[in-house]
Amino acid sequence: MQRFSLTNKTFTIGINQYPPFIRIDVDGSTILGGFEIKILYLLRDYFNFSTKFINTHDNYGKLLTNGTWTGMFGNLTTNQMDLSISGAVISDDRIRNNISFLHPHWQEQYTFATLPPRMVRSHNIDIFLRPFEMNVWLALFIMLILLNLINIFVSLYFRKNNIQQIKQDHHHKHHLPWSFSIRLLLNQSYHWSYWNRMAISMKFILITWSFAILILNQHYVSFLFAFISLSPTMPAIDSIEKLEKECLKKNVEIFVDSGSFMSSALKRTKDPIMKNIHRCLTAISNERGIIPPQMLYDDYTSNYNELNQQKQEHQKVMKRRSKKRWKQYAYINSKSRLTYALLILGPGSIYIPALNDDFRTTLLLTHVAIPTSPSFRPYRHSFERV
Repeated sequence: MQRFSLTNKTFTIGINQYPPFIRIDVDGSTILGGFEIKILYLLRDYFNFSTKFINTHDNYGKLLTNGTWTGMFGNLTTNQMDLSISGAVISDDRIRNNISFLHPHWQEQYTFATLPPRMVRSHNIDIFLRPFEMNVWLALFIMLILLNLINIFVSLYFRKNNIQQIKQDHHHKHHLPWSFSIRLLLNQSYHWSYWNRMAISMKFILITWSFAILILNQHYVSFLFAFISLSPTMPAIDSIEKLEKECLKKNVEIFVDSGSFMSSALKRTKDPIMKNIHRCLTAISNERGIIPPQMLYDDYTSNYNELNQQKQEHQKVMKRRSKKRWKQYAYINSKSRLTYALLILGPGSIYIPALNDDFRTTLLLTHVAIPTSPSFRPYRHSFERV
């Protein structure tokens, strides 16, 4: 194949900070690395063209009602830029509205990350209620009431029919079924002096209740002892369904990058779970940060540019937060971006359920490619062949 030479050609390249695809220094003038920028350098060395870089500062652009784009995509459609190195994703909106791409070079999984499962105070009074869900407690309460009502009805029936046996055992009136049930629930011994003189139906009810209480008692005690002896944590949000559930309970705040296609993608979906997650989204500006500053700082300020500063501050915050409860956050982004953040901040800094290759955590599967301008069309075929 004859090499296509572009010795006298200079391409204007738009860049956006988006590690690990491209990393840019703090002042935005020097490219530090990234595997997408390496692709560009290989193409540049192969075709011998020159480059001019323009930092668009995380402004990918929005589609206006008149069909035109703002930001980086607007510069591409008006031929003010030839290419963009920014980890851009191929989406329906972009394809339908005059954005062209080279062949995809990466398949991306969009997922979420949270802070590590939260520590909780073991001395909270609700520790005694956690072993059972509220519907279990409600069922126990109703059963105790029913047993007491059954006992009352049986006693009234015997008294109405003047049964001598009840008169003889009247001094045992404190030995009622509900008292027996409570003693059994509390794992206390109990002796019922007139058990042999009970009706078969009452014996059946109490035997059934005894087996149920035995199972509930063992579950309650084992859960409570385990909770006290082990370091207590809130359950991890390890699926989209759990993320939606915590979102609806307002237990988690979900961040997404301002201008990200994920917001519009979740808005257009017909999946009710995704729609609920979309209602909880908070758009943030996060050009320099690898994860939202709200997840790094107790008191958020705009001074969070340096990666080393982020790492050190995050470690300090995690030590303080490990001693108390704190608000839970989630951040929706690509798996590559979140994994890079985990490598920079260190193990235990954030929790990424998608690292288990569980597609229950996948919000969207996409392809990453380099967007091009209309004026770049004559060169596309040669670039794609390489």
